[in-house]
Amino acid sequence: QRRKALDTFEECISFLSKMKSTEHHINKNKEIYKFMQNVLQMNLNEYSSFNLNNSDKPLQLKHIKSLWTYLTQTLARDDSQRSKAPQHTLHKYRISIPNELSLKLNKLIKNIPLGLLGKIVLKWKNQLEAYGNIEYNVHTSTVNQFLFIDDDIELPKKVTFPEISLKHFATAFEFVAAKFYSLSK
Repeated sequence: QRRKALDTFEECISFLSKMKSTEHHINKNKEIYKFMQNVLQMNLNEYSSFNLNNSDKPLQLKHIKSLWTYLTQTLARDDSQRSKAPQHTLHKYRISIPNELSLKLNKLIKNIPLGLLGKIVLKWKNQLEAYGNIEYNVHTSTVNQFLFIDDDIELPKKVTFPEISLKHFATAFEFVAAKFYSLSK
């Protein structure tokens, strides 16, 4: 049901952005469901989720960004595969992490802000999506090379990211992602 609501919502956002680019006047206080009903001519089953019937605080167009953020984050949290490596990830990157590495990863998780950890998890997952099915030398390549390739993640000065062999590309991700998602509930 959330997925359907998000799809409907994204259709509404797309139309709003087209209206904005053609200089139509948009009343930001208009109720979202009325906009969907009258302007977008959606069916009742498409917009009914956004009608809070007799609420003294109806969902309005000015709330659209917050609602979209909430829906996308909720769907991401509900995704049971979010802390799993992509299926196409090669077996050579799925070697169990040794106890010493799990201790280092736990220390890392404990010492960085949750928001930054979320960025790392997201980038790590994206890197696995892009490179997890490509053959690299697990003896000379590290996960660090993939995570910090474009310097868009900056760790606090007192925190060091442990060197992680590429043979733990997927398993170390799953370890960190599982911890992150349990902390962010």
